[in-house]
Amino acid sequence: MRKKNKNKTFNLFLRFSLVLGLFMIIGSGGILLTWYYINKNYVYTNEARFTSHKVTVSTKIEGKIEWLGAREGDFIKENQTIAILDKKELEQKLAKSNLNCLNAEKNLKLMITLSERGAISSKQVDTAQENYDLALAQYRIDLTQVSNTVIQSPISGIVVTKSSNQGEVIKVGI
Repeated sequence: MRKKNKNKTFNLFLRFSLVLGLFMIIGSGGILLTWYYINKNYVYTNEARFTSHKVTVSTKIEGKIEWLGAREGDFIKENQTIAILDKKELEQKLAKSNLNCLNAEKNLKLMITLSERGAISSKQVDTAQENYDLALAQYRIDLTQVSNTVIQSPISGIVVTKSSNQGEVIKVGI
């Protein structure tokens, strides 16, 4: 009786092991099939491979962001305005340099007229010419700075990250 009981226990253990092994094989097969299906039909961002241009857009001048028209995920066209910096102070500076340039031009014309009449030396005309050239150069610099308050996209593409917000003061190159 004892031998028969041992045989029964062994047979029961053997059947249990076979059933367990069968479930493990079926379960492993199911897991492998699921893994294959997911990896065949879905692409994750860390697996995607494509060629693209990454461009960091920054400002050429320091200023406060008055308007920001780009958000993460937006499609931006080439030369599209994506931000505008506050330009009130720069426009005042431009108006002042424009006035200085006009005054320097008037002074230069006056000095040339007086020189032609022999009333002043050529050195005074040269000084007036230098003053006019400096005033014109400053006017051009100020004009460029006002135009740099408009930030445009150099290429068409999608905004991936945005590191500044409206109202923030940004520095050159950031």
